[in-house]
Amino acid sequence: MNKCITEENITWKEMDISLIFTEIKELAEELLKNQSIRDVEDVIEKLFVKVTALDEVVRNNTTDTQVEEYAINLWNWAVTKRLESSINNEQRTKLRHVACKLVSLCDNAEPNEVTLQRQILMFMKTGKSWLDCRKPLLADGFLDLALKSLEMLYARLIAGYDGQSDLNVLKNDVEKDLFKVHSYQAESAVTQCDHMNAVNCIQRCKDMLRRIPKETGYLALLCYNFGVDTYQQKKYEESAFWLSQSYDIGKIDKRYSPGSPVQAKVLRLLANVYLEWDIKQHQERALNAVILANQENPHPAGLFLKIKILLKGIFPDAVISAGNNLEVITCEFLKSVCCSFALKIESLTQAQEHIQVCWDIWRALKSTTGGDVSNDPTETLLLLYEFEARAKLNDPKIENVLEKVLQLQKIEPKTLETLASLAMESPAHYPSVCKKALKIALSLQKKQPDKDVIRCSKLLHSLVQISLPTGLTEIEPRVLDEVWWYYEEALVMIENSQEEYPEVEMLWLMTRAWNTGASLYSLGKYAEAEKWCGLGMRFLKYLGSLQASYESQTVDSFRGIKRSEAATVVGRSTQLPVVKSCD
Repeated sequence: MNKCITEENITWKEMDISLIFTEIKELAEELLKNQSIRDVEDVIEKLFVKVTALDEVVRNNTTDTQVEEYAINLWNWAVTKRLESSINNEQRTKLRHVACKLVSLCDNAEPNEVTLQRQILMFMKTGKSWLDCRKPLLADGFLDLALKSLEMLYARLIAGYDGQSDLNVLKNDVEKDLFKVHSYQAESAVTQCDHMNAVNCIQRCKDMLRRIPKETGYLALLCYNFGVDTYQQKKYEESAFWLSQSYDIGKIDKRYSPGSPVQAKVLRLLANVYLEWDIKQHQERALNAVILANQENPHPAGLFLKIKILLKGIFPDAVISAGNNLEVITCEFLKSVCCSFALKIESLTQAQEHIQVCWDIWRALKSTTGGDVSNDPTETLLLLYEFEARAKLNDPKIENVLEKVLQLQKIEPKTLETLASLAMESPAHYPSVCKKALKIALSLQKKQPDKDVIRCSKLLHSLVQISLPTGLTEIEPRVLDEVWWYYEEALVMIENSQEEYPEVEMLWLMTRAWNTGASLYSLGKYAEAEKWCGLGMRFLKYLGSLQASYESQTVDSFRGIKRSEAATVVGRSTQLPVVKSCD
């Protein structure tokens, strides 16, 4: 809200307390009845200013029950509007603030247990709401009030125990709330860069875990978040402390631990903290952290980080050879990365960094082997990983990777087929790269001593499909010439090995050629239509038992095309249905 609300420049002693309460009640009535969003913002701000004007140390001890009633109504109204999403977080928090202040100003000296429990709930929620609004100073006041009310409630429970209720259950409920308040105070302290206060609050929480072990996971994740925040601020010493705390807390009770994947994630970040903090001073700590991470939950990121630490650190040969052999670790990493590295969290910059490290490692390994590495699949796997990374991250250098693949000493058709698939796998879309890889794969397949006809048929299918998608309203002559060449390749292969060529693929080629002819006819290109429908009919004699059925459906239509009569699209009439399962 742009409107700035100011108060008259008068002191507390000059204020008429009764008048302020009257104004607050009037504003509350106006808010509870108001439906206009603009007016609601204005009223909430006025209420907040009025309540803030009251000295929070001095209690009015008012007996006006209406004030407390308005406080509860305002609280409930804020809850309702939160569910309706009609006010924002800060406006809702200001209303909670107003309600809490009114309730505390109306307190009797000896509140009963119900009143105390209500106060605790309101103070805690308001304190947490101010934390979520990044206003820790305002949060602290309500968290202190919550602590005082909890202490009073605990004393009341002990003093007034009637023997009928389970005292341990009652004490446990108080301890749970006490745990939450201390954790909120720790969060506030971290936000205010008060490290020692945050440490003390977390220590109080840790002391309570033996009695409320189910909070173990929550506290471990809270410390992890502190570690992330301080790491981002480059406060490495504090970050290392919080991440170590997170890992240690997670080990306290395995039943309620965040789990091995999370524990490993904590340790990997801890290793990164040491790496960025001072690798010369903290290299062993960094290495120990990542070793623990890989024991907790093996992951490519952990193997990558381990290699990164070993390469950047200055380790004696004895250290590396004693269970940390760089070559063994590297091979594990490369295999893991190339097979299962997830690219969804990963940015282009991160992927490029990983790729570069992989290549550096591989070059170092090649220089130490002293032998022939032409049969080693590592380089091929690395190129596949790099290709996938660049394809999915929309990197224009993807074609350069294909060229690197083509320069390998030994290249398998299957490698090129994999590249073609990756080039079109969402979100990647590189049809020209895909076609180039498929054409070279087909050429290599044809040169094999024992040619795999089935594999060739699938490659031709893919080439036709990617070059001539269905539903085109215009077909370029260049494209038609290219696809015609694929058909001629298929016919030659069928002539030489008819028994091996899958019948379903022949049927698919026939129907696709026929449909292309019919589409050309609808565009008024009669000569081209006759040519393509005729191409489709050249496959009829290879269809075996299906020949008679499809021949009877196409011959008459083909004669019609010759007479410039209407051509029917295969699959869109009763004459020649499309074999959809072949696509």
